[in-house]
Amino acid sequence: MPIQIPNDLPAAETLKKENIFVMKQTRA
Repeated sequence: MPIQIPNDLPAAETLKKENIFVMKQTRA
């Protein structure tokens, strides 16, 4: 299940670096 996050959340980049799949709300 993808993680939905606000597009302006700085943690998104951190999650990507940790190899966690992140789906931006604009793609959901």
